[in-house]
Amino acid sequence: MKRVKLIIAVLLCAASIVYATDYSKIESRASRFFNQQEWASASAMYDLMIDRQPSVCENYGYAIVSAGMRNDTLAQISLMERSMNGHVPFDSLFQSVKKVSFSIGQSSLYENFLLRVKSHYQWLARGIDNYLLEYYVFRNNAPQIIKYSNSMLDGASDNIKFLTYLANGLMQEEQATDAVEVYKKILSINPNDYNALLQLANYFHLTATTDTSRKSALNYFEQAQKIKSTPYIEKAISQLRNDINEP
Repeated sequence: MKRVKLIIAVLLCAASIVYATDYSKIESRASRFFNQQEWASASAMYDLMIDRQPSVCENYGYAIVSAGMRNDTLAQISLMERSMNGHVPFDSLFQSVKKVSFSIGQSSLYENFLLRVKSHYQWLARGIDNYLLEYYVFRNNAPQIIKYSNSMLDGASDNIKFLTYLANGLMQEEQATDAVEVYKKILSINPNDYNALLQLANYFHLTATTDTSRKSALNYFEQAQKIKSTPYIEKAISQLRNDINEP
């Protein structure tokens, strides 16, 4: 009996070595095909790797990007399904797709994948809107920043991060009056929000045509100075005080 158990153990060990070697060869081929932009072959290799190790997140990132380069949207949704069956966390999956798509200079693949998943899985819509918002902030796409900030603020109206994104987007779109109101709302939630104080100070300083505007700028600069003083703030305060005191 002991001899039989020993033989079984040896066979299992040998099988595991063969399996590991086989997987390593597939992984090497997948990487080579991907780097050579042979997208169909890369997709086939990553598909095999996912079959063997369905919980490895990185493989899905490469497989989804490879499918995207072939405009195979059905394959992307199928891979999304397989990742869920493999218990891959959503955040890890999306970050993997982002990393791979950015690495080959195709960031729109990440954006399009998020939009496609959102359309297919409505119950993921709000979470994906958050990923899209971060993407558009990175891309400095003001109209989309405004759109998705408002989407995220629906149900989280006091979220300072989303309010800041919204205000910044409005400023970029030259909707200064609306942006000022959003920055003021941020300060109503957190009077010590340094970014909002500086944004308002700079706005009133740069657009000041009356002492009322200059006093507003001075007030915001002085509040910001109490939190963190910089040479720029000190210079602005000195200049505004001199301007206000002029006859």
